[in-house]
Amino acid sequence: MSSSSFFQKQEYHPVADEEQLANDETLQHAASPTHPDSSLKKFISIILCSLVITALCGASFFVGTSYGKYEPSIQNVDDVMSQPGSIPRPFLYNGLFSSPPSNSTDGAWLELFPPKKGFLNHLTVDKQRGSFAVFHQLHCLQSVRLGYYTALSAMNQSRQLTDEEMRLEFVGSPTHVRHCIDYIRQSLMCHADTNIEPVVQEQNSVVGFGSTHYCRNYDALKERVAALQRLEENANTDVA
Repeated sequence: MSSSSFFQKQEYHPVADEEQLANDETLQHAASPTHPDSSLKKFISIILCSLVITALCGASFFVGTSYGKYEPSIQNVDDVMSQPGSIPRPFLYNGLFSSPPSNSTDGAWLELFPPKKGFLNHLTVDKQRGSFAVFHQLHCLQSVRLGYYTALSAMNQSRQLTDEEMRLEFVGSPTHVRHCIDYIRQSLMCHADTNIEPVVQEQNSVVGFGSTHYCRNYDALKERVAALQRLEENANTDVA
């Protein structure tokens, strides 16, 4: 049947009476006689296919469990070496974030965070206030930066740190910096970034900058957190 004949308007026929239906049924059986042998062959084919599929599934399960039990290093090698994200990002040095404290440098660091430093009121399973770890990690790195320049300034002025600079509440205080150094260490080891950084021949070392890393979308995370914060604010407004 051609496509044109398929879309042509079909001619309407009234429903046939019982005698016509009986005659049509008789003609249908006469034109299509049953074949018990063919039905049996189909049944046997289905059984054989089922047995083959079952055997293949059993074999794959055996292989999977065998490797899972005896060769865990082979099974998990892709997980260990996988990159942290899928977005290519060239690492380029930006001195603004490593420069001494000033309005411009402090403002640049502040822009890295979502509003309220990323805190959400009902982030945990039991609806406790919390934040994503990356914001704590950046806060700690900022604290190390402030502590470094605070100590450098005191050294250049040949003076001791003031009581205010020594207080725990001061983000660059020695106690806070010690906390942050070990926290950043554990965070780096937790993520175990496997992006490859080539050796710079002139320095015979890696510098990190100038190579492409595959990352998560940090800006998208910031936007998602800000959106969740707006939802929380709207919910509080509705309750009030």
